[in-house]
Amino acid sequence: MKIVELKNVSRYYKAGQQKNYALKKVSFGIEEGEFVVILGASGAGKSTMLNLLGGIDRADEGEILVAGEDIAKLSEKALSKYRAKRVGFVFQFYNLIPTLTVKENVELMRELKKDALGASEALQKVGLSVHERKFPEQLSGGEQQRVSIARAIAKNPDILLCDEPTGNV
Repeated sequence: MKIVELKNVSRYYKAGQQKNYALKKVSFGIEEGEFVVILGASGAGKSTMLNLLGGIDRADEGEILVAGEDIAKLSEKALSKYRAKRVGFVFQFYNLIPTLTVKENVELMRELKKDALGASEALQKVGLSVHERKFPEQLSGGEQQRVSIARAIAKNPDILLCDEPTGNV
């Protein structure tokens, strides 16, 4: 079964009367359990694609089906629920909360999703158990990125979207 399907999806930005396409009529599907890598040059639309799939941005044209539901047609409130319950994000920039410990940053997922993995389990999966009580600023860039990965997998999402997840690891 396809968990994700894009049908003629376009995202553009206007400069006066000119449309500058980040994505133009993109179509593809992803089967449940499938691992997909999107490659392309800088500016090719990779991050835009992830933002559309994650419900962070909206397509200008086309359908984005996730488990059969067109997320492009969801209200802002429904999109928030979709992101909270179904999608895990690993961003290029870690987006860790500096005043929380590593463990607390990962534990935040339990606020969003009750079946989230325990923070200690997720941190063990990325090899950071010994750093649970440290704050993000006490870690290297690669370690902070692994905390971001642990936070995303702790959420136990249906879809895990990663934007350059190994850039600093």
